[in-house]
Amino acid sequence: MNQFLITCPNLNHSQVVDNYCLNQACTEMRFSCAKCLIDRKSCHTDHFEDVKSISHFRDFYAEVQKDCDVLITQLGSVYAQITQQFNRLIENLREKYQVPFEKLKVLTPIQINQVVNQMVKFKVQSKTLFHQIKESFVTFNALLEKCQFNMQIQELNYVIKKKEVNGPFSMSLMKENSLKDTELYALALNKSCSIMIAGYATGLIKVFDFKFGQLKMVQLLDQHKLWINSLLFMKTSDCFISGSNDQSIIVWQQQKNSLWQIFQKLEGHTGAISCLELSKNEDILISGSADCSIKFWEKKISWDCYFTLNGHSGSVQGLSLNSESNQLISCAYEDKKIIVSQQKGKVWIKIQNVSVEQWGLRLCFVKENQFVFQPYCKDHLLIFQFNFKTKQFDNIKKVNVKSSKQCNSQFPQKWVPSKQILISKNGSFVNLIKRDENGDFYCDQSIDFRTASIYGTVSEDADYMITWDQNSLDIQVRQYKIENQMKNIIQNPNHFQ
Repeated sequence: MNQFLITCPNLNHSQVVDNYCLNQACTEMRFSCAKCLIDRKSCHTDHFEDVKSISHFRDFYAEVQKDCDVLITQLGSVYAQITQQFNRLIENLREKYQVPFEKLKVLTPIQINQVVNQMVKFKVQSKTLFHQIKESFVTFNALLEKCQFNMQIQELNYVIKKKEVNGPFSMSLMKENSLKDTELYALALNKSCSIMIAGYATGLIKVFDFKFGQLKMVQLLDQHKLWINSLLFMKTSDCFISGSNDQSIIVWQQQKNSLWQIFQKLEGHTGAISCLELSKNEDILISGSADCSIKFWEKKISWDCYFTLNGHSGSVQGLSLNSESNQLISCAYEDKKIIVSQQKGKVWIKIQNVSVEQWGLRLCFVKENQFVFQPYCKDHLLIFQFNFKTKQFDNIKKVNVKSSKQCNSQFPQKWVPSKQILISKNGSFVNLIKRDENGDFYCDQSIDFRTASIYGTVSEDADYMITWDQNSLDIQVRQYKIENQMKNIIQNPNHFQ
């Protein structure tokens, strides 16, 4: 029997799923019902050819298991070859350099001289050999640990949903990787999590190599005149974007020698650049400024401003696009409204002013028709849902979070679909908020930095969170870990079967 019966993950639908998606880059729910696909605008629009009938799901599952068997066999073969080579090396070393002293008596003087020559060289060669093998092993071992960690997380996502829908997790501090540094306001990681950039109060930008949680500075960029408020990596090209208090935006491009140079400088705002956002196709850049405006820049041969949106009464601090990049939400300093704007060709039209009791600095879409908003220094997060009857966003619930009396801007909210986690700064806390399979949000972990001056970034898959704060004066690296279940499953893999 090939039927696989589960209900649609869309809470507004009550049907059984009919399809599943195989697109590698998909961030939506993998399963969908017929009702989901009626409106292709909100369901796997850009990769509809990868949506398959649920009737083939069991075959797909069996195929993956077969591929896994092949991989295990291949890894076993590689392991056997490595073991064989090591055993051969050890045996040859013993035969050549551990010859019993008495056997020298049967050798000629010339042969003895050759043995001694080899012994003299061995003193140096042995150290070189050991260091070369150890260095290769450290690199190889780190790669294995990275692969194993990623695959355990994937496995745990399945297992935990069987036994406990949302098991506890944490962002664990990697103390040994902390780095003392001067005051900075913005951080960003590239898609592959191999490069980190940091923007400083002096206007400098440092470029770091980032490997398995370790940072190494490789370049210093000095084209901005005042402090950096926002940094943003592009995902489809070797570029990143910086926004500064000097009212300029700079697009940086990586050269063949791996060094970064200015590709273009964008000017037009009359206030500090406070936040940046990119469209899904990365052909539209959106900038928020202290001049209370939002500008839209289009990429053709170069970046050009084609539209300016006004309406906020304070410095624009938060921007977020929906998954289709045709709807924008924004919030501003001491402005008690959230502006919802819709794209109409080349124009962006304000379709709703969402009134809030307390202004805020951070917001982001978590679903096509749902977003979250953090009121300034309040002990709750607001969830807004689009009402299809009224065609308006309504506040549908509050989520309790940690807070303090003061909060700084920068460090935008980050929603990570693959782990269903929201990372949200609020006062001296960074709250890690989980969404369960029923669509309910709850705060799973709150990290208290004991200062409101926290600036940071999160990798695309939330495997790493990097911060700098005024209290520790450290760039700190934290790694995503599943609590308790990780140890249990490693010790007893059948425990949650």
